[in-house]
Amino acid sequence: MNGWTGFTKPAQSAGIEFEGSVNFTAPVVNQIVAQIHEPADEAKVCKLQRCMRRVKDDGLHEKRDNVKSSLPEEMQRVVELASEKGSSN
Repeated sequence: MNGWTGFTKPAQSAGIEFEGSVNFTAPVVNQIVAQIHEPADEAKVCKLQRCMRRVKDDGLHEKRDNVKSSLPEEMQRVVELASEKGSSN
């Protein structure tokens, strides 16, 4: 994260974004190479999207947990309370 603004640094997420792009476009690339003139299997594309979303979410959760664990115990509790569902300003 960049200063708690919610924006990630592109250099930090480039690897996972590239991997997701390669995996997501693989079925289409295979069809182009094989000269198949039919759309990609929608179920396969959706499965790949879910898989890459899960991988990306897992990475973000791991980063979050690393940051939280580096905080003092009192600050960890403050962060937990602030991030609870339904919390607001």
